Amino acid sequence: MKQYKLPLTVNKGRRKRAAPKWISIDLPDHELLETLAHSYGVLSTLISDAHTQAGVAYPKVYMKHKDGTIESYHESIDHLQGRLPCMEALSESVTVWVKLSTGEYLKSNLAREIPKISEKEITDTYGPFLKSEQKSPNRREWAKLLLENAKRVLSVDGYHVPIMFLELPDGKTNMMTFKAEDPSEKYIVAQKLANEVKRTGTKSIISIGETWQAPYDKRYLGKPIEELLNRDEALTVDCISSDGEEFSFTCKFRRENDSIQFDAVEELTGPSNIFFTPVRQAWRRQKWEPIRKKFLHKYKIGRNDSCPCQSGKKFKKCCAPHIGTNFMEMANDLYDQNRYEEAEEAYRAWLTQYIIWYNEHTVPFVKDKPKDADELLVVDIEAITSILYSIRNCLYHQGKEDEIGPFLKKASDIIDDHRFRSNIGSLRAGLEKSWPQKSPPKST
Repeated sequence: MKQYKLPLTVNKGRRKRAAPKWISIDLPDHELLETLAHSYGVLSTLISDAHTQAGVAYPKVYMKHKDGTIESYHESIDHLQGRLPCMEALSESVTVWVKLSTGEYLKSNLAREIPKISEKEITDTYGPFLKSEQKSPNRREWAKLLLENAKRVLSVDGYHVPIMFLELPDGKTNMMTFKAEDPSEKYIVAQKLANEVKRTGTKSIISIGETWQAPYDKRYLGKPIEELLNRDEALTVDCISSDGEEFSFTCKFRRENDSIQFDAVEELTGPSNIFFTPVRQAWRRQKWEPIRKKFLHKYKIGRNDSCPCQSGKKFKKCCAPHIGTNFMEMANDLYDQNRYEEAEEAYRAWLTQYIIWYNEHTVPFVKDKPKDADELLVVDIEAITSILYSIRNCLYHQGKEDEIGPFLKKASDIIDDHRFRSNIGSLRAGLEKSWPQKSPPKST
């Protein structure tokens, strides 16, 4: 297998420069700053527990700023396992983003502070805002009120900046806004928002702003929606929460002379805004992290053992040098360039990496709590099936149809579950009926 050296990760017009890692000889597998943050969290948790057992209040946490001033930190750090919020942004602080088309550095314009306006100024400009009759309105009630009040702002100002309301663990709400000139900058804002969610322990987000909408048309796939002639403007409120609740209210509008005409409000339930994908991933990791730590064990493959990718080679001469490397995007790029032999090797390396993760994380969890682990197991089944499908496609395009059947037969033992075996059966049954298309599905 060829060994790829990737100092840079490229993704849809953005370039993420690999962050430098500082390690100790004694801890070669752990970044030093991350190790220090973990150690601080463990000690902080021990001290907190000691105070609880002694029946006394936990001492205040103090933070020192760059200008030398010191202040007490008033927010909870329970969701950070004892760490301080600044310790949750390690990778962000050592990462530089570059726009490939221009070579310029990209910066996040995610603002935590929004200038406050008095109620009198609001009333004088927009009229009295609608308020909930309930003391503590639920998310849907709040979202509807925000949309109606946003209509007034849009009618008066002619625009509405994107605003997000972050619900914190203590019930308080943080308001944030951002400015993104193009999809590259918006992508970075989404990543920074996910970091903010982890840092603050955000439970839900309600966002409001202007959006473009257009009917699906495969002729325009890959084009920015701003370039489509049949697009509509809309005012949209999205709600997403850590407990899985997602919905949105959207209202199309038209600019006619000096006024704005609004259509009826439409409601959509379920995931719809891909902007929040990093946030969904952050919440998913938070959900599974305690479980992962509890059941994590090291899955070892002997260097002279047969490689899990089913190549027939020894592990040390096949995928061993590439463990720890994310080959998914590289494999997809190679496939799109019709470099099927190299793509196959990259997909096999990615398959081996995923098999290791499955055996380290999912297998022990399934043995201990099969019902609770089923959601995680389904994700692994779909992901590994997708990788096998991609390898099957690569073999076909290389004229190795006779190798596909034996390969899938061996691979059917990767996961001992009837749903996985059913997926493999479908892949094998479809060999003569439907040969692979140009692009394989993207594995998770």
